[in-house]
Amino acid sequence: MERAFPEADVTGYRPLISAMSNDPKDRQVVAAAVKAGAQVIVTSNIKDFSPLPDGLRRSCRTTFCATCSTSTRTLSSRCFVTRRQTSPSRR
Repeated sequence: MERAFPEADVTGYRPLISAMSNDPKDRQVVAAAVKAGAQVIVTSNIKDFSPLPDGLRRSCRTTFCATCSTSTRTLSSRCFVTRRQTSPSRR
């Protein structure tokens, strides 16, 4: 991911973590998504990503991909925030 989308690395999200109200173990993911200006968090762990801040939604991969038209299959790196990129050990 870092080689393919170096601009997707999110920094400066740590001050936002305490304001997130989803599952505590996943708050850094939501904080990074907010900081990055993401609109969607794509995850297989839907239950831990609620509630989310206004303007941010969650989607499973299957639903997300099904809603993408052929012309938008090349997605902005801002759509995805991965746990690996936002793990506390990296920031």
